[in-house]
Amino acid sequence: MDYEVAGGFLVKEKKLLMVQEESGEWNVPSEVSDPGELSSDTALRAVKNVISAECFVHKYKSRMKTEYVEDDTEYSWKPYAVKLEEEEEIDGRPETEEGEWVAVKEIKEKELAEPLEETADEVIKRM
Repeated sequence: MDYEVAGGFLVKEKKLLMVQEESGEWNVPSEVSDPGELSSDTALRAVKNVISAECFVHKYKSRMKTEYVEDDTEYSWKPYAVKLEEEEEIDGRPETEEGEWVAVKEIKEKELAEPLEETADEVIKRM
């Protein structure tokens, strides 16, 4: 693998925090891991870059782990469930500066980025 990418699945009231990438495709907050960085820390950093609330990594979602190629570069994607420290921190704010809360039933209506496109059915099933 050329790069390891970690994504954070943050769910609130049956809605998933998603971001629109420069390509116009939608994904969960994801980042490339820095050298020596734990993938769980990368996932948490990705979520915190989108929403300013205290969060923690709850669980590694190994069933959704996948590999993909983009622009001749290989990526290994590691997804994590992320939870809010306190639910009330984001009450009344359905959208963030860079992301939005997407209802589970609407996820597949979006143009999804790799690797979320490949794992969308599993995401919906597990939410």
